[in-house]
Amino acid sequence: MAYALFERRREVESIVEAMPKKRREEYLQNNVEARGLLRPSGPPRLFEKRRELMAQFLKVAGSKRNVARIKEWYEGNPELLKTLNALRKQGALDVGEV
Repeated sequence: MAYALFERRREVESIVEAMPKKRREEYLQNNVEARGLLRPSGPPRLFEKRRELMAQFLKVAGSKRNVARIKEWYEGNPELLKTLNALRKQGALDVGEV
């Protein structure tokens, strides 16, 4: 996900750099996504809450119920099932009961 955000930022940067100054200001004023991606300083806000967000994600994604759902959804994909089973055996999907 982070890679996709950085790629999107590069795309928006190249679009904005190609614009004349007046058009750039107008574009940024009207485009919330561009303003957020091109914030002038500080780390991406996503990293400020990384631990909290990852804990929430793992709490849901790692539940036995969801692993069973994922297995049901992707029964036709043996490679994915093999990976999920290997992760489960290693304990990577075990976050306790939800």
